[in-house]
This record gives sequence, structure tokens and C-alpha cells, in this order.
Amino acid sequence: MIEYVKDGNVLLAIILRNSFKEEGLKFITTEDSSFQVGVHNVKKGTRYKAHITKPFKNLEQLNANKIYFVVGGKIGVDLYNNNEKKINYVNLNKGDLILFVNGGHGLDILDKSKIIEIKQGPYRGQEKDKKFLE
Repeated sequence: MIEYVKDGNVLLAIILRNSFKEEGLKFITTEDSSFQVGVHNVKKGTRYKAHITKPFKNLEQLNANKIYFVVGGKIGVDLYNNNEKKINYVNLNKGDLILFVNGGHGLDILDKSKIIEIKQGPYRGQEKDKKFLE
């Protein structure tokens, strides 16, 4: 299952639940998204041709997207809009993934958890990287 969390027309986050079972390659993001996320649910023996991904020449004003993948445990996530207003709270369990697209977020560890965080770099340091909402 895929869930799209919005504030009006603004996409805040995409949640990919562990229960997602669609066959083949399915991108949960649109082609114009600054962070591309796809799910490969393919049969044994499938081969993708070896390749090198070409670098981008210039990227300016790129949305700083982030992903949390819950390897184990349970977490709760606050979702904020671009005006710093809390819009939603979602629980994520083992195997769930959330892609943050716009706005902000907070995180509660509800059970002992292991989370993989994936975000764009390079890291700019806390002063330039984050604006705290609480």
C-alpha cells in the first residue's frame, strides 16, 4: 500500500507500507520529483543491464528530501506543512518506508527500533541543515 500525505495540494510525504506487493518496477514518486524512489518486486532470473548513472551538471534549489526505512520496531512521525503547522501523525512499523517531500517532521521511537536514514548530501552542518520547530 502507498499513502500520500498532503496539505491541500502540497505533498508532504509518501509512505510505502511493507504490505505493498505490486509486481514489477513501480516508482512511488513522479518523474519530476527531486528524489526518485522505486520498488523492484521482480521474479528470480530477472537481469538489469549493467550501467553507470550519469551525473547532473548543476542542481540549484533542490528540495532536501529524506527517507526513513524501519528495519525493525515501531516509530511515530509528526508531519508539518511548509508553514510549520502539524498536519498529521503516522505510525510506521517494520518494513515501512517514509519519504519526506515538503515541510518538516518529528520522530517518536515507540518500540526499540532500527531505522535506516537516507538523505541528500553533502552534509552542510546542523546550522545550515536544520531549522528546529520545537
